[in-house]
Amino acid sequence: MSPPRAATPQTFEQQYPTSAHILEFSTEDLTNWFLNAKRSLSSITLCTRAHQLVDNARQALQEASIVSARCVFLRTSLQDQLKIADQVNRMVHTTKDAARTEFEKTLIDLDAADTRLNQTLALLRNSVVDPAFTASEPEGRPLLGRSKRKHRQQPYNNALHGEEANYGGGGESDYDGSESSTSTTRMRTLHDFVEDEGIEDLKTRLRHSIDYVQESHDALSSSINMFDESLLSLSSSLKSLADPTPHLEPLHAPLHALEEHTEAMASLLESLTQHYDRCSEALRAAESGTPVDPDLVAVLRRDAPEVDDVVSEIKERLAEMETIYTNISSAIDDVRLLERDTIAVFAAFDEFQTELGICMDGLKEFEARQAELKDDMQQRLEELWRLGEFYEGFVSAYDAMIIEVGRRKGVAVHMDAVVKEAQKKLKAIYEEDLQCREAFKEDYGEFLPADLWQGVNDPPVRWVMEQDLQGGSVLPKLGKDVIERAVRKRIPLPPGKV
Repeated sequence: MSPPRAATPQTFEQQYPTSAHILEFSTEDLTNWFLNAKRSLSSITLCTRAHQLVDNARQALQEASIVSARCVFLRTSLQDQLKIADQVNRMVHTTKDAARTEFEKTLIDLDAADTRLNQTLALLRNSVVDPAFTASEPEGRPLLGRSKRKHRQQPYNNALHGEEANYGGGGESDYDGSESSTSTTRMRTLHDFVEDEGIEDLKTRLRHSIDYVQESHDALSSSINMFDESLLSLSSSLKSLADPTPHLEPLHAPLHALEEHTEAMASLLESLTQHYDRCSEALRAAESGTPVDPDLVAVLRRDAPEVDDVVSEIKERLAEMETIYTNISSAIDDVRLLERDTIAVFAAFDEFQTELGICMDGLKEFEARQAELKDDMQQRLEELWRLGEFYEGFVSAYDAMIIEVGRRKGVAVHMDAVVKEAQKKLKAIYEEDLQCREAFKEDYGEFLPADLWQGVNDPPVRWVMEQDLQGGSVLPKLGKDVIERAVRKRIPLPPGKV
């Protein structure tokens, strides 16, 4: 009765043709055959399970196909979003790097301006004011009014480089700024006229501005680092997502095998049903005393031993189907797991959109703040340069003032010479006039009436030359060598100054 495994098994009659002779049988044989055939019909539950497995596999494959298409779509969409996010990330890095480069360039400019100013201030500290100026000025009256500028700062460290010029005074000696061995009074330097408070105020403001810039750079760098880490995590998560297509393509053959097993089991169940119907027919005929068809008996006798084999084959086929379905279910579970992973990555991208918005807002705020700080630092930088120019001009002006003293001394000497020469000439004219008057009186005095011109006897007019000291002061008593040295080392005034 056990047919070979095929889509359509052979019937009992095809396998065992009936013989022409009459076979003997008993009612007990028919009863046993009937009961065994009836028991075999319980295989219908196995066939029902087989149909369920096929239906479940089809539904699962349909679901997996939909899930697979959805995963492919989401992964493609996320890859496009990741490309855009990468472009935004590069733009953010470019903006940060450009701002950093510009900031560092500004620091270099500030260092240069600060170094120049510090060198100039050091020069002023080592430039002793000639004692002649102190002695020539009224007490409490400064030679040069202090600058009223307000200033700001720098968070950079500058070393003082270069030689420091020494502006000495009083003869050939180079005064080093220390207390004189013969005087307890400290000699003034040009730095005494510098407003240190204003300079320190400028540097302090510069330090604060640079601190603000650094803080904004640090905040942006922290935000960008989070951006980078999120991108790296998203990229890794996206790369870890497998392609669902390879999971589905190998499942079509197992589904076809399930369908083939189901068809074979249905055919075997149909054979068992037919055998049961024949047993029922023969048993009824025997119980009613009706003669039983000998061919039917021959078929039953030959088919009865095969019933258990057919049932066993149905069970074996169902067991194979269960194994195949387990494999299909495992593959489909992988697709479902991939769907969960894809949805999780999509959710992470959704959260990343919020982070990206925050980062973009931070970038806009950073750029706006940088623009404000850049303008402020540029103003302070210009003021720092102007201070350097101003105090360099102060050094040059001091030398010019020494030269001016020398010039004024020359004018005073010239004026004295002119006055002496004029006095000499006036005296000669006076004496000559006096002699002429006396000669006139001797020659004509006795002939002229006294009341004709009373002024005829007047003496010559005398001229008195007087120095007007109103608004003037005594010139400092500078040595000639001091003036000559100032002429040699005088520093030109800054461009645009007269």
